Amino acid sequence: MLKDIHQVPPEVYNFYSQVYTRFGKEEMKILDSERTALDWTSKQAYIVMANMMTMAAYMGIDSCPLEGFNPADMTRLLGEEHHLFDTRHYGIAVMAAFGYRAETPHRDKSRKPLSESVEWVR
Repeated sequence: MLKDIHQVPPEVYNFYSQVYTRFGKEEMKILDSERTALDWTSKQAYIVMANMMTMAAYMGIDSCPLEGFNPADMTRLLGEEHHLFDTRHYGIAVMAAFGYRAETPHRDKSRKPLSESVEWVR
């Protein structure tokens, strides 16, 4: 992406490549195990999903993050049966549902007052 889309000079590309490689191998140790890589990439995917949900709300679309799904079953369904992604190179880290509500909720939202949930420190 840096080379093809942003068309950065080779020295800039090499600098970024070295920084990202050092970060992944030495600082975060992302490549130490498949589990470590999955944990880190899942966290990155949650950041993207949160931004998607924020924009959906801005557009009047409801959303809900989904936990407790079976990754193997979803990979089979979405990747192998529906061919939505290449299962040899990609996996499912997070899921969310998006849509329009069928009707207005029948009750008001209820939350604790901000003063009971947040402590401001100066």
